[in-house]
Amino acid sequence: MFKSAEKARYQYDPPLLQRIVVLVDTPRGDATAYTESVRAYMKASNIKADDFEILGNEDFTDIQQMLAAVHSKSPNLIVTHRHLHLHREELEHSLGTYLDTLIQGTSIPVLVTPSPNADGSPKPLEAANDVLVMTDHLLDDPKCINYGVRFVAPGGIVHLCHIEDDSVFQKYMSLIERIPEIETDVAREKLRGKLLQLPSDYIDSCIEALRTESIDAHINPIIRLGHRVNDYHQLIDEHEGDLLVCNTNDPEDLAIHPMAYAIALEFRHQPLLLL
Repeated sequence: MFKSAEKARYQYDPPLLQRIVVLVDTPRGDATAYTESVRAYMKASNIKADDFEILGNEDFTDIQQMLAAVHSKSPNLIVTHRHLHLHREELEHSLGTYLDTLIQGTSIPVLVTPSPNADGSPKPLEAANDVLVMTDHLLDDPKCINYGVRFVAPGGIVHLCHIEDDSVFQKYMSLIERIPEIETDVAREKLRGKLLQLPSDYIDSCIEALRTESIDAHINPIIRLGHRVNDYHQLIDEHEGDLLVCNTNDPEDLAIHPMAYAIALEFRHQPLLLL
């Protein structure tokens, strides 16, 4: 009974975003339009960074030099685009070695914008009026919520998406069905209810905490059993999806989280904030 009543509670901890590195694969002088689009995108969310610094192709010649150049600036955020140091038509379904290594080789959040147009001009970045925070373990990801709330434009919506993997649920139910002492129908109902209740209670605490902080954003809970990538496709079709936020850390710290990598590959036309 005590464990059943125990609830995790959210506390808002706004991330510091004072130093931003804009990473491009062109000379710095050719990245003015892209940098200005990033500035406008940040300004729309009331993010007033003290310093924007551009790193272009004259600042590094390989991946290790790129990482060293980025870390030397000690940024709070890296902004870059898809197909970094790739021909635009190559590896449509890959992040490429530069971007892949950047995400895994640093703990600094990375905002990945869509690929530039064919002529190299940046695609316009819309204000983040509709932010999707996507995770399968919402209670363990307050950082994702903090960043989602920080990036949403005033008056916008932050969708807190918690998708429990239906295939995992069915796997454990198939095992429970083989144990005669456990009533299957009761176990199915109780387990499913608890899986969805815990994130629901946590989101309630998010709404309460953000109301206390006078955050000008609407919080929309989305909690369900389902197939994650398919469900996210549906959610993005239903909503604007101006920014997708997810945690790239694998629980075993082996590599990028498989779900985050799938999201990064699948959703190529929305800005992604990878934490």
